[in-house]
Amino acid sequence: MKPQKNNILWIVLAVAIVVFAVYSFLTDSLEHIEDTNGADNYALTTITDENIINQDIGALNVRKSRGLLNDGITFSSDKFTGVYRIFSTTFLFNSDFQMDLAGFYVNSGNFEMAIVSNGQIIATVEPGMFAEVSLTGLNGDFELVIAGESADFEFTLDRFFCDAYGITIE
Repeated sequence: MKPQKNNILWIVLAVAIVVFAVYSFLTDSLEHIEDTNGADNYALTTITDENIINQDIGALNVRKSRGLLNDGITFSSDKFTGVYRIFSTTFLFNSDFQMDLAGFYVNSGNFEMAIVSNGQIIATVEPGMFAEVSLTGLNGDFELVIAGESADFEFTLDRFFCDAYGITIE
């Protein structure tokens, strides 16, 4: 093939990729889901357990930052909507799991933090100043997932936990 034709093909390919990327960005259908059950009720009303398990909807407005004094990673938002996986891992053998959260608050909207294993929600984590999760005998796939509907939330995962499971700020 002549060099001139080869260059034209590369230009056409580049233009097609840019057009597809712009189209995908502009047609994203995820919009904020409003809080319809009142300020004092944080239960999800639109997002289902199946959405959390399958993670079949995206997420808007999740922030990750270094915790105070580099004590972990803080996840927060003032208007989070969707389903977001914090991390995933696989336990090949029966394993124990310990997770510590600090400053887990939901100030408004609807919010749920779920632990998903082998296609089921096996636990949910309730907000509080300090939250501990201790599970034994886990094997298979394992994920920590958050779901929200216009949620204002914040929590910090312990630095040692983040190091153990490879959770970083990207």
